[in-house]
Amino acid sequence: MTTVSPLISVVIPVERESPYLFEALEQYSKQSFKRFEVIIASSLPIRQPFPFVRIIVNTRLRRDVSSKRNVIKEYGKGEIFVFNDDDVYVPHDYLRNVVRVFQKKSVIAAAGPLLTPSGDSIMQRAGGAVWESYLGSDGIYKSLKKPRRTVYDYPAANLIVRAEIFKKVGGFIPGVFPGEDTKLCLDILNTYGKGVQYDPLLFAYHHRKALFRDHLKQIGRYANQRGWFAITYPETSFRLQYFLPAALLFYILTVPVFLLTDTVSPFFVLLPLLIYAIVAAGEGILISVRRGPVIAGIAVLGIVATHLYYGYCFSKSFIRKIGDRMWSFVRLINRL
Repeated sequence: MTTVSPLISVVIPVERESPYLFEALEQYSKQSFKRFEVIIASSLPIRQPFPFVRIIVNTRLRRDVSSKRNVIKEYGKGEIFVFNDDDVYVPHDYLRNVVRVFQKKSVIAAAGPLLTPSGDSIMQRAGGAVWESYLGSDGIYKSLKKPRRTVYDYPAANLIVRAEIFKKVGGFIPGVFPGEDTKLCLDILNTYGKGVQYDPLLFAYHHRKALFRDHLKQIGRYANQRGWFAITYPETSFRLQYFLPAALLFYILTVPVFLLTDTVSPFFVLLPLLIYAIVAAGEGILISVRRGPVIAGIAVLGIVATHLYYGYCFSKSFIRKIGDRMWSFVRLINRL
């Protein structure tokens, strides 16, 4: 008896045409597995470059990435849904490997690492090196090929979910970005008691934001959302690793106070900073082995900038959310 291969639906949310988008579609045109469709959810009309592409244009979804991803619920015909971003492209056996991973009925969602393309600019590759570092990311497996594991939060730039599962949990939260993937993974966990199967076979390539401005703008968006999620969805977001950059920022801001008031020995005041510098230098050596000394030097500066800006944005968002909760409580009390 011949087993029919599943149909795969890929959705890519975009605002407009971009060179990266057509690179991504060209790579899909070279897939060794042929039973697939690609849905482009766009705010503006774009060209129809390949016959396997369907373009869904809805001007009301401008800047609503989550709702654009959700069009796959209505238009996707596949049994497996693949979520990519327009700056992600996949190797030629990507979809074949998706089918291979999902042959196990126990797998309901999967993901793979997002590698930095070798052709990116030096500042993009330095940004990628930040994501590949232990100090600069919340999991280097997201940016480097690592052994299989179960994860409970994964970026929607390379996330794969069975169609029936995605529809059952209701898809992404409209209007939420970034962080829509965090909530989807949490909904899958709460509904089915399962996480996401990480498999290095499912790797894709992700064009990084260049250091420093574009990278930090992206970091700021992530930190703002994580600060909100730390209160709203503590199961995945109220974790020590997300608070550490805020603690570092607070420490650095208080160093001058302790040094000027002479309340604590300067040695003990500066010791944490020395330890941080040593660890960052060690990370730089590891990056240098993979990427070379120039990128390593830029990346270490990027890691420090990432920590400080993430700490600032996370703290601001976290404190604002606590304030909103307290104000809601006060208004509730006043109504009684």
